[in-house]
Amino acid sequence: MDEAPSLPVPVTAAVNPNLSELQLVKLARELVMHIQDPAKVIASFNLTQAQFDQHVLTNRFYKRAYETLLIEWEAAESTNKRIAFKSAYTLEDGLPTLGARMIDGKENLTAAVETAKLLAKLSGAGEEKRDTTPGEKFTIQINIGQKELKYEETVGQIPEIQLVAEGTSTHPALPTQRKTD
Repeated sequence: MDEAPSLPVPVTAAVNPNLSELQLVKLARELVMHIQDPAKVIASFNLTQAQFDQHVLTNRFYKRAYETLLIEWEAAESTNKRIAFKSAYTLEDGLPTLGARMIDGKENLTAAVETAKLLAKLSGAGEEKRDTTPGEKFTIQINIGQKELKYEETVGQIPEIQLVAEGTSTHPALPTQRKTD
């Protein structure tokens, strides 16, 4: 009778239930935010569930850090922060899929272009940042004797220059012409 082939025994990383205070706070924060599966979070700190239960859950510093972070995370004034954080995490996690679908020839061109726009915006490429709000107005006025040179602009519109004096006419965005008698 043939023996069944032996399966390789999984190798686990060395574990250290004696985490530093900083590591305990990081662990508590990740578990409070509940962005990833708790088992994955615990494993990312090189802990087994048994070690977590025995060494971390019984640690007074960890308990206080967890409670404090939980109160802060669940506070009403943290709603926008939670939404932004979870959205950013989800977006980052989904970027490889978005990128792969964008370059897939089977995807709709409109969807691919929208994805490219999103990626360009996230990377800071393709869109200029404005120092002013669209529609913001400013005026420059220069008086020379009886002549007045006035320049008004609304950001995002065609500028209007006027020369106001006797015997002149004005037209938006056109050079000023003097009337002749």
